Amino acid sequence: MRIGNFYFHKGKYPAAAQRYREATRWNANLADAYFRLGEAEEKQKDWKAAREAYQKFVELAADDKRTAEVRKKIAKLSKSKG
Repeated sequence: MRIGNFYFHKGKYPAAAQRYREATRWNANLADAYFRLGEAEEKQKDWKAAREAYQKFVELAADDKRTAEVRKKIAKLSKSKG
């Protein structure tokens, strides 16, 4: 996750997304990795991948303070980005 965050903050979104995907392979219940993956995919304009990552985040972290905002992102991505 830390390496993914490093790449994300440097604007290297493909590398960040790859690291977040690796984190989810090591721990499929790591909600934050799915959240960050969604952000990285959204930055790359991969709307489908972003939506899928955000949906997984919501499944895993229904009580997280970010969940309401993520649900809005999912709805927006579903409507306007296909």
